[in-house]
Amino acid sequence: MQEKRYLCSDLMQIRGTGGWSGWANLEEIWTTGAVLDSEIAIPVGEKLLLRKGKSKLWAEVLVSERQEFGFRTELKFIFDYVWSKEKFEPDHLLDPASVGS
Repeated sequence: MQEKRYLCSDLMQIRGTGGWSGWANLEEIWTTGAVLDSEIAIPVGEKLLLRKGKSKLWAEVLVSERQEFGFRTELKFIFDYVWSKEKFEPDHLLDPASVGS
């Protein structure tokens, strides 16, 4: 069964295991992963800390693809993290199922 994905838009601070840091836009989120858009390529297998305010999400890069305006990166959450709106709600969050049919 495929997990329910939410569309979102939220600027997140990201930090890699090598100590580098930057910014990326959170585009999609679901219970076990997320999608980021960024201006930099993030290597597959890299572990990231995503921060927004007091919220911290740890993830590992599964896929990183070049897009027209940067890179799209798919993540899986690690350390048994399971996302919910109660734990972290992006500034702009949309359940596609709520859009009229």
